[in-house]
Amino acid sequence: MKYHIDLYASVKININSDAKAYANILCLGDRCKSFAEGFSENSQSRISLMGIVKGLEQIKQAAVVTIHSSSKYVWNTYEKGWLVRWRANNWLKKDGEPPLNLDLWKRFALQLDRHQIQFNYVPYKQENAYLAKAKALGAEALVSSALKVDEVYHMYLEELNLHLNAVPEILTLDEQEQAVVSVVDTSEEVEITQSADQFIQEDSATEIEIVADKEDTPIVPPAFESLASLEDEEEDTEEEEEDSQVNSRPTILQKMPSEIKVLVGIRDLLNKYFASHTSQEILRSTDLYDLIKKNKVLKERFPHSVLLNSFLRRQHQEGILKQIIPNCCVDTFNEDFYQWRFHRL
Repeated sequence: MKYHIDLYASVKININSDAKAYANILCLGDRCKSFAEGFSENSQSRISLMGIVKGLEQIKQAAVVTIHSSSKYVWNTYEKGWLVRWRANNWLKKDGEPPLNLDLWKRFALQLDRHQIQFNYVPYKQENAYLAKAKALGAEALVSSALKVDEVYHMYLEELNLHLNAVPEILTLDEQEQAVVSVVDTSEEVEITQSADQFIQEDSATEIEIVADKEDTPIVPPAFESLASLEDEEEDTEEEEEDSQVNSRPTILQKMPSEIKVLVGIRDLLNKYFASHTSQEILRSTDLYDLIKKNKVLKERFPHSVLLNSFLRRQHQEGILKQIIPNCCVDTFNEDFYQWRFHRL
């Protein structure tokens, strides 16, 4: 392939709502274009994948494309060959279930047929002027009055709320009901224009200037710095097991997913605590873990507080946490370690 294009993809989230935005920068040599979209509600994994897919779709002719992104979700799925295996297996994982965000992965696969893809994973702490600019563009999209609705994700939330309304206040956590899901596939064939005069679509792109300097962002050291390896090991295990991806799949739910049941159990534990401690207004995550240690089922699920933090962070990133525990406040300033507070309803 004659041309090499760099795709810089980043996301921006609104910590006070479920709104999220993606922003992309496409560069062909020293010529760059950018575009961004904001959504009123979405999951972090889905918006990350959506941004990359739409970036690839903007490239009008086959090229060598290097994707620069901080999304472990997309990077792992691509680098570990899961996408190729799902496609060869009629879009089913090894457990017989469809992968999450199936509509977007099918569109991604179409782009693999067109382009020669390379993936450059950029850790969050590593400075990159293009990704910093993309994140700033995402922040601008979030304050726009024209936030869009992701119909697939919206359908998932509606179905989730229906099932939550049917769940009793006190949930028996040791029930062994398994999650059964049926993926809603809203994918459409992507029309590809093969004109040779331009490689990047003009209608949704704007000229930008990359600023090399980036202000340093203070990093607050994790509260469990000595246990960072434990959290990393837990995250690596989850990323390597395709089954763990089920918690954010846009689906029509037939039964309550197990991780949602755990969240409902934590919610009921919080409600019970505030009901019996009338003078207590706020509970921090360390205090919540003290309660969890007294619950046999939850203690087995979270043998260490770092694992609880990791679990809550995933549910927050998927836009699920506040759907079930609305009295939760999260401080995401430190991307390595979120801070949690729960207040009385």
